[in-house]
Amino acid sequence: MALTAFCLSRNKQNKFLILGLAPVFLMFFLIESQSAQIALIVGAFVYFLFPISKSYAWFGSFVFIVVCIVCAPFIVKVGFRILPADIYDYHLLQQSFVGHRFEIWNFVITQVFESPLLGHGVEFTKNYDGFKTEGRFLMYNTVLHPHNFIVQTWIEVGLVGVLSACALIGMVFKFLHGLEDMFLKRAALTMFLTIIFVACFSYGMWQSWWLGLIFIVAGIFCASHKIVKT
Repeated sequence: MALTAFCLSRNKQNKFLILGLAPVFLMFFLIESQSAQIALIVGAFVYFLFPISKSYAWFGSFVFIVVCIVCAPFIVKVGFRILPADIYDYHLLQQSFVGHRFEIWNFVITQVFESPLLGHGVEFTKNYDGFKTEGRFLMYNTVLHPHNFIVQTWIEVGLVGVLSACALIGMVFKFLHGLEDMFLKRAALTMFLTIIFVACFSYGMWQSWWLGLIFIVAGIFCASHKIVKT
């Protein structure tokens, strides 16, 4: 939400705005949400280092995202196999859910191969209790959602849904690339890529508060775009 505040202010030198955001940034170091902390790091990386004026960077980023989405079933399988059994012995990962996430993604993806074209239907994981887990990091085989929007797209709507998602992401990229205001373009791309990144390991696609937050942020950016144009 920090970037949306900057967009509305239209003045990055506003001392009162920076002062008001200080507690927000402090919160990231006090909370236990690793998703929020990673989002801050990724957002800062994209905002300050992404070559916003280079078309090849936009195209390369889009291609990279599409390849990851389409190849996700195989990436998950390989990642789960090479994940060290002592992953939680590393200090930085002791409070994380890396092993749990990969275990969930692995048994969900295994089921994906049973119906790869059309998937198994919306919220399939919520009602299905026949997943076969290897029990390396997680002993139970039920899950409300895969904690990964790519894996969830594969299991629910299959390749058809995955290709549709790629097309939608492409449309968003095209729209953002066409923005004339460079600050708004950089802020909007940062927010979009951060949302995609967090959605890859944290929340279910249909969680109402998560969808609500995305729509709120999108609405603020759309309003900012109209203000800039006028």
